[in-house]
Amino acid sequence: MFEGLLPVLWREGDDTIYEVPQRTDSLAHVIPASAVVQRAPLHGLDVEPIRPFVAALEDASLPPAEIRWNSLSSGRIHTNLQPGQVVSVQINYHPGWQRPW
Repeated sequence: MFEGLLPVLWREGDDTIYEVPQRTDSLAHVIPASAVVQRAPLHGLDVEPIRPFVAALEDASLPPAEIRWNSLSSGRIHTNLQPGQVVSVQINYHPGWQRPW
């Protein structure tokens, strides 16, 4: 259903992985504080709480946020924040992780 619409990254037999183009490849994003998700969706069809966040990820008026990795577990984020903006960082969840503070 994505053939011809999205670039193919890998294909083997009936399996295909497509690239979903995004404004930036970074895992850090500047978003308005108002776009921070305030509640978890109730179920898979409850997308209303995440609409502002998703829209902010593609908002070209917001500055990019670049991550420079120092090691496998630490890095620095470089960006230019304005009042009312925050940095959102995408990370994988692992139940063994603990906050460092």
